[in-house]
Amino acid sequence: MLQAFPAEGLGRVTTIVTRNHGEELLRLNFYLKSLVHGGHFLQALHYFKGLHSSNDPKPDNYTLSIAVTACANLHDTKLGTQLHAYSVQSRLGAFLGVGNSLLSMYAKSWDLASVKKVFGEIKSPDIYSYTTLLSAGTKLGDIDYACSMFNKFPQWNVAVWNAMITGSGSVGYDHIAFEFFKQMQAKGVKPDHYTFASILSYCSSEKVDFGKQVHCLVVKTGFFCRVSVINSLLTMYFECTSAAEGYSVFEDAELEVRDQITYNAIISGLVSMERYDEAVMRLKDMLSVGLSPTESTIVSVMGACFFPQIAQQVHGLAIKSVLAECIIVSNAAISMYSNVGDLGAACRVFERLKERDAISWNAIITSYAKENLVQDAIFSYNEMQSHGIAPDEFSIGSLLACSESLEER
Repeated sequence: MLQAFPAEGLGRVTTIVTRNHGEELLRLNFYLKSLVHGGHFLQALHYFKGLHSSNDPKPDNYTLSIAVTACANLHDTKLGTQLHAYSVQSRLGAFLGVGNSLLSMYAKSWDLASVKKVFGEIKSPDIYSYTTLLSAGTKLGDIDYACSMFNKFPQWNVAVWNAMITGSGSVGYDHIAFEFFKQMQAKGVKPDHYTFASILSYCSSEKVDFGKQVHCLVVKTGFFCRVSVINSLLTMYFECTSAAEGYSVFEDAELEVRDQITYNAIISGLVSMERYDEAVMRLKDMLSVGLSPTESTIVSVMGACFFPQIAQQVHGLAIKSVLAECIIVSNAAISMYSNVGDLGAACRVFERLKERDAISWNAIITSYAKENLVQDAIFSYNEMQSHGIAPDEFSIGSLLACSESLEER
């Protein structure tokens, strides 16, 4: 479909499509939407500008909504503001789709004042309008405003409750998120999987008992089949060092429900609790069911490797999965090889790095320090600074430990 509209410009587009302007605009809108969905935001705006300049066919509310969405994804507030002015001038802003697109654009630009203004211009807001305003208000710090607006909105829809729960929780107002969760139940509004996944993610060690109550409600309401909820439960239990409960959640989850995030959560959790052998076993399980490891998987498992043979196998998996080029994976590989006493392999990984950050330098300095190679550690320390990277407490700490070990000998 995209090939029917070559990149040379709008003039050539109009020679291909039908002369019927309504059908022509419909096809062009479809093409613009395809561009935006494909991430080609600049190209979409290029066509919109051409269409707007020619005014033949004349852009409609759908065309404008798509253009505003492209601006939102590019965070181009200057052009977005111009499109807002055009929506007022052309009266296309009266359409709900245009208003909601403008709301989303200003929310992504962290412009709460404009979000409020656009919302005030929408004559008949829908659930998307309400949730966008509430999310922006909470996430941009105006909790009082969001709460006051929430009290004016229809509260039968779970989406408006989710907006308050996720918005307030994401900026550190966990207590407000918990209060809204309790209120929605008191009012008979049933939580959905999004509600459960969000509220569980805010349950720290101090709130683990509350999290367990939510877990019971998840099972009771039949949402344990949703992978996002399972992943949130896993993360909560392991962050609260409740390995037994976390393991139980993993085992109870249906095999076909588990995804990469599920395995990453349990692997990371097991590593954090120093249950290294089990973490490696879960990686094997993950591969056996056909799931590919991610950067997070590899980095976590590398932290669980203390035998050279296993370290080589995990690094080989990273190379095979085309993840070894990622700097966070390479940094983890340096530390892993250092932990198993293979300094040569650690140095080879370091030398192959195309770009090195502070973690890369700290990892190789620490590797030399563990082997009491003071001169090599100092050389790397100086090289780190010559590349414009300032040493931190880890760099200095490794050098000091190396020096103290040398003095004791």
